[in-house]
Amino acid sequence: MTPRNNPLADPEFQHLIQLLAVDLCGAEFVERGYQRYLNEYGEGNRARNGRIFELLIVESLQRAKIGPVYFQTEFQFVPNVAFDILLYHPVMPVVISCKTSLRERYKQAELEGFVLRQVYRRAQVFLITRNVPEGMSVQKKIEQKQLVGINECIILNREFPDFPQNYDHVLENLSDVNFQIAEPVEPLLKVGYVFPIR
Repeated sequence: MTPRNNPLADPEFQHLIQLLAVDLCGAEFVERGYQRYLNEYGEGNRARNGRIFELLIVESLQRAKIGPVYFQTEFQFVPNVAFDILLYHPVMPVVISCKTSLRERYKQAELEGFVLRQVYRRAQVFLITRNVPEGMSVQKKIEQKQLVGINECIILNREFPDFPQNYDHVLENLSDVNFQIAEPVEPLLKVGYVFPIR
């Protein structure tokens, strides 16, 4: 298990967040950072859009002193699944799946969460999106128990009525959990990067 280079050190990402207030965190940080990104680069590159959104979520966790944060990580006993963001706890790991828009991609997060829960019964899976109507539709499916692999769909968009409370409430709850570096048994197969608590 060898981590790669720190993706938060990417010059493009650092450029985006350099003018944001140092004490800005949570939903407001992610929203302002992503709006700045869209203003400078537009929505043309979907892969880059998703990567920047993921990094903003990671940085928001770091600013909230939640971690360590595993990025683009695979579990030993959950094959062929690379989780966007993982907060490791031996009993209750937390996975955050980041999608700027959902369309049918919520089904990927649903399947990943379902598979994860076969190994870690108390795992929590949060799907974070910017798309208000798609996010509301997925959250309704979760509430109606049509989806069992995702705990909550969080909408990070100023147009959403519960912005910023929905994401900030999750951050508040996660800050109470004692997340850990994965134990020496190496439950993680592949680690993109580990962000320690600052």
